[in-house]
Amino acid sequence: MAGKARHFYPGGNTSVGFYSFFDSVFQGVERKIIFKGGPGTGKSTCFKKIGEQLLRQGLDVEFLHCPSDNDSLDGIIVPALKTGLVDGTSPHTIDPVYPGVVDEIVNLGEFWDRKQLLKFKDEIISLTDQNSACYKEAYGRFALAKEMHSDLEQCYIEGMNFQLADYIAETVIGEIFASAAPTGGKGRERHMFMGAATPEGPRHFYDNLTEGLRTRYIVKGRPGTGKSTLMKKNCPCRAGKRIRCRAVSLCIRSRIRRYGADPQAFRGHPGWHRTP
Repeated sequence: MAGKARHFYPGGNTSVGFYSFFDSVFQGVERKIIFKGGPGTGKSTCFKKIGEQLLRQGLDVEFLHCPSDNDSLDGIIVPALKTGLVDGTSPHTIDPVYPGVVDEIVNLGEFWDRKQLLKFKDEIISLTDQNSACYKEAYGRFALAKEMHSDLEQCYIEGMNFQLADYIAETVIGEIFASAAPTGGKGRERHMFMGAATPEGPRHFYDNLTEGLRTRYIVKGRPGTGKSTLMKKNCPCRAGKRIRCRAVSLCIRSRIRRYGADPQAFRGHPGWHRTP
């Protein structure tokens, strides 16, 4: 039987520039293979081929998508093997922390033809500089959009009954964790982006990340009405909870999905996992 594929973004293009959750995503990985090499050297292709082969072998694979290229991957993680492959080049530059014992490097740049590349030297330099300038302009626009969003939030905040909103938040928390009791341990949280601002517009993996869940809560509301606050309150591991549910000791691990425009805000955390 084929393994299960999960898709998400470990980093995002946001109002504060490129924002990375690579460290959080890779927690628990005991072998990390870092791929180096310029654009077009085959990093993403390697990730796709290896990931697809592992799925066919029955292993679950997490596919880490690139927010700046809809057709590219920034890496894969194989939870059962505690192994991950990752693109270690800019803007999410990753270098070995524990060389040889945890981190390894695969440098695809060793296989390019320098003499051939030198024929395109001026073009490569020009395109690289233009690319950087475009990102700088885009991040400036994101920052401006965030300012406007904040102003819009303030308008709705002025008209909100937060006493009632807090009551609803506590009611939802009570409903979700009605059968759970703290046991004194500490949960684990993992941060990532469910969606991202990409060259083809906003994209997300909501359906993939929530498939198989018994219940999915969809929170609606205008900017400033407390959606992110509700989800922060509702995340059990932020309170360091280890729970006992139906007489079985369980630890809740939250996969926290961040909001691309504002990485400090929550977009949601579907997929609480209970593990013995």
